Amino acid sequence: MLAHQCGHSDIAIHLLKTALSRQPNSALFHCHLGFIHQNKKDLNTALHPYLLAVKYDCQNSDYHATLATVYKELAQFKLAQQHLQQTLKLNPKSCVSHYNYANLLSQLGEYTAAQQHYEQALS
Repeated sequence: MLAHQCGHSDIAIHLLKTALSRQPNSALFHCHLGFIHQNKKDLNTALHPYLLAVKYDCQNSDYHATLATVYKELAQFKLAQQHLQQTLKLNPKSCVSHYNYANLLSQLGEYTAAQQHYEQALS
């Protein structure tokens, strides 16, 4: 990740792919790879590693939240909603997750449900 932070995304991608060849079930490595592609605005490429991160560590609410962000950016709102719901199931007290879910619900026109999640985010 240091290579990516220093502006060397291609080197970071290469290093992560090398690491994944040795540890193909590493949810963390897949998540980092997705993060780099997402930062490069290559959302379709970011999806696959994020999906693998969720596959290999389905109990990690952050992976679901990150995947939901990409789905939302790709206007795949129902998939984003499913992953945000899973995030809240795994971490029901997360203010950030309630806020993000409320934003999505508001965008979908579900204002009453959105208001409830905004209120939970503030409590």
